[in-house]
Amino acid sequence: MSKTREHLQGVDESYFEHMGHALTYSGRLLVAGFACAIHAFLPSRCATTASSEINRLQAEITARKTGTN
Repeated sequence: MSKTREHLQGVDESYFEHMGHALTYSGRLLVAGFACAIHAFLPSRCATTASSEINRLQAEITARKTGTN
């Protein structure tokens, strides 16, 4: 069995369901990264934006893994 198929079965998602989740997380992380870059130059801006988003993502991913979402 391919590693891709094993992974998709492990997370109980179709290819496109998995793609949707991964792209959504990717977009949210890009926004968080951009907020971090803004904060680097303007420390009074976006002080908790990136860390708050990362914490939300971690909670969502953990809930998906445990089936408590």
